[in-house]
This record gives sequence, structure tokens and C-alpha cells, in this order.
Amino acid sequence: MRAIGFNQGQFGDLCMNVIACKAFKNQYPDSHFTFGINKKYESISPIFIKNKFIDDIHIWDGYDNWPTQNDLDYLNNNKFDIVFHPMKCLRPRWQPVRHQTEEICLINDLKPPEDLQIELNKYFETKRGYENYISICAWGATDSEKKNLPNSKIDEICSIITKYGYKPLFFQKQYKEFNFIDLPFFEAIKIMLSTKILISIDSAMLWIASGYKFPAIGLYNRNYYSNYGAFTSKNWQPINPNAQYIESDSMLNIDLNLLEENIKNLC
Repeated sequence: MRAIGFNQGQFGDLCMNVIACKAFKNQYPDSHFTFGINKKYESISPIFIKNKFIDDIHIWDGYDNWPTQNDLDYLNNNKFDIVFHPMKCLRPRWQPVRHQTEEICLINDLKPPEDLQIELNKYFETKRGYENYISICAWGATDSEKKNLPNSKIDEICSIITKYGYKPLFFQKQYKEFNFIDLPFFEAIKIMLSTKILISIDSAMLWIASGYKFPAIGLYNRNYYSNYGAFTSKNWQPINPNAQYIESDSMLNIDLNLLEENIKNLC
């Protein structure tokens, strides 16, 4: 049995797909599974190397225009038994009903595994010199008005971090005078895993941290999917035994007293 899947982007969705890979391998333990990633998101591909649920990685050419001729040539040359559509959408109103990783399995006609934590293989070395930093992901690529932290909250978080003798380390872009990382994604991931903990909004970094059971604090808007009947973010929080999640009715109202308690507990 040879198969290729699943959704080919974005970064966080690719991480969630590992659960679908696990579900597939549970159903077809002797299969050969190729993990498809779009070229727009190729920079995250190294974290999926040497994964026990993934036998090979392929970079798709087309995204909204999938399949391009290059994609068709690849499929014709490889003779897969199953090709999971790489642009499949989640069904409406999954948010109040089941975890997002379960939904990814179900739309691909796979039985979700009991353990919904993604598993990533840390075959690489982390970086030295970041032990006294706390990673911060404060901004996202989508729905900034619902997900992003306002500057006033970022300032308070930085004050809490420095209060306990740590240094804030930002990802994506510089914030005021604080240090930041602007490197290829895989190198940035290595640095994040070298710091003390991760503090992040709903982001790909939180999913990546969960794959390594890395200590993390996730900050969520519980009303993000309120128009679909979901009034808690639990169904799109990564499963991570070393993570704590704080949600509020808006990012402006995140309880930073809870954040401070979690920083003390994780550090």
C-alpha cells in the first residue's frame, strides 16, 4: 500500500497532519506513506524527517491551482494506491464538537487515534546561548484582530519575563529594543527549542512545541469561532503535557496574573 497526503499547508495545519499520518499508519501498518507539503511551506519540512509515521516527503508544485502538470507527472510516475486530496477543507461547525486533529482524520476517512498529541523527532541539536531567554510569538499571519496580542499586553508580558531574570526573544519581527529572530523557519525552530519556554498566541510554533513536548504557554481568544457555536478554544489547542493555556473573551483581556503563575511553574 502506497499513499500520499494530507493537506499541503499552512505551517500549523501541516503539523496537525501528523495525527492523520498516525491514523493512516494505525490502519495500514505495512504501508509506505509520503507526506505532501506545498513549496510555499517547504521551509518547515525538516521537522518531519525521521518521523515514524512518515516514510518520504514530497514537495507539491501547485497550491490553489493543484494539480499542476508537474504534480500530475509526479503522480503518474509514482503509482500511489491512495492520493489524499491536498486541499481538502474541514467540515462546517467542527469547532464545538471535536478536536481539530480528529476532524482532519475524519475528513480523510480515517479513525482518529486515541492520543491526539503530534509527535516530532528531535534528531537535530538545539543552539547554545539561549537558556536565559523566553520565546514570544505575538503575531499571526491570519485574523490579526482576533489572534494578535495588543502592544499593551506585549509590554506587560516583557515586564513579567524580565522580573524573573529572563529575556524576551521575539519571532517574526522586531519589537522595540528586544532581541528577535529573523532566520529560515527550521533554524528559528531550533532556537525556540533552545530557550526556556515558549509564550505564544494561536500559532504554528505552539503546534511545533507540542510535537517535542516543549514547555509552552498558549494565549487564546475563546470567541475566535463563536460564530460557529464554539465558546472555548480547547478544540484547537495542541495537546502537550508541558503546556498551559489561557483563554479570554479577547486578547486584550488575557489574564496576565495567570500568565505570571504559569511562568513561575514552568521556569
